Amino acid sequence: MLLAAKKYNILDLDNIHRHLTNTARAIEVENFNEELYIKLLDDLPDYISKYYPHLSDSKESIKQKVLDQIYNITREIFTAYENEYTIFSPMSNCFELFGLDFIIDDQFNVYLLEINPGPDFKQTGDRLKQLITNLWNQTLSLVVDREIYRLDDDYSYRDFTLVYDKPWSSSQFNGGMSLC
Repeated sequence: MLLAAKKYNILDLDNIHRHLTNTARAIEVENFNEELYIKLLDDLPDYISKYYPHLSDSKESIKQKVLDQIYNITREIFTAYENEYTIFSPMSNCFELFGLDFIIDDQFNVYLLEINPGPDFKQTGDRLKQLITNLWNQTLSLVVDREIYRLDDDYSYRDFTLVYDKPWSSSQFNGGMSLC
């Protein structure tokens, strides 16, 4: 989770640091501290306890609610484009990595902000370095090891959650897609 470097204020439209969560811009702020503005989803329960103490008893269910919304939105996006092979064209023995950015409101409702076909991992900072390393290690393990070792469908996806697994009927490449 990337937080804006300055507290949000809808009346202050001139200060981009109140409206952007881009770490490349946030580091411009005096006394920028990655620990304060770059959070893992696992940090959400602590964030809820600190800023929404009246919801502390529900913090784990709120985290799960956020995750479920992310999974559902992701599934809906790829379902919407499953017959549009000019945008997404899955091919056998290939994989693509997309970056989906979401925004969460103060009621913990999740909205899709943008989809990045080529996410820029250079701007994630040191706090997310291990997360990005794990992402690549587990992606390659899932894609390569599964084929090499002929792992079955019960293979543990570790940190991945399967949200879409359907062959795309429009693909001319005899492909299909599993989205974790």
